[in-house]
Amino acid sequence: MSPQDLKEVDSKLQENPEGCLSIVREKLYKGISWVEVEAKVETRNWMQCKSKWTEILTKRMTNGRDVYRGVNALQAKVNLIERLYEINVEDANEIDWEDLASAIGDVPPSYVQSKFYKLKATCVPFWQKKTFPEIIDYLYETSLPLLKEKLEKKVEERGRELQTPAAPKRVFLFQDIFRCDEDSEGEDGAGGS
Repeated sequence: MSPQDLKEVDSKLQENPEGCLSIVREKLYKGISWVEVEAKVETRNWMQCKSKWTEILTKRMTNGRDVYRGVNALQAKVNLIERLYEINVEDANEIDWEDLASAIGDVPPSYVQSKFYKLKATCVPFWQKKTFPEIIDYLYETSLPLLKEKLEKKVEERGRELQTPAAPKRVFLFQDIFRCDEDSEGEDGAGGS
C-alpha cells in the first residue's frame, strides 16, 4: 500500500471506526517496496520482511487453517504438480502464480512460489541442471504417483474425505487481515521474530 492509500484508509477509519472496510486481495501483496520496508524495520533484510509478511498474510487469508500440513500438504502438492503440468509452460516466468494459488487454497502467490521451489528442490535430483519442462515432467511422472499413493493411504487411515481448497476471495475485510490481538505477535507459534 502506498502512503496515500494508508492515509485514505486511516481517514475512513477515523470517520467510521466500527465500519467494515474491505481491501482487494492484490493490494495485500502487489506493489510493496520491500526495500522500503527493510529500511523501516532495520533489523531484517527485505527478503525476511517479505517472507514474514507472506507467512502472516497466509494465516490471515486462510483464517488460520493449515493448508500445507499433513494430508492437506499432500493434496496441495498433488494439485500443484497437476496444474503445473496442465498449463504446459516453457519457463517459470510464464506462470500466473495468482491463478495457480487456487491449487492450494486462498493463499498469496508468493506462498505458492515458495512451496513450488521447495517441492522441486526436495523431489527433483539435480533440478538446477534441468529445464523448467524437465522439472515439471519429473514431478509429474515420478513424484506425483508416489504422492498420490501416500495421500490415498493417509485418507484410508483417517476414513474421511479430502477437503477441496478454498476458492480465493477477491476482497477481504480489513479487520480480518490487519487485526490487533494477542495472537498476532506470535503468529508462527514461535513468539514473533
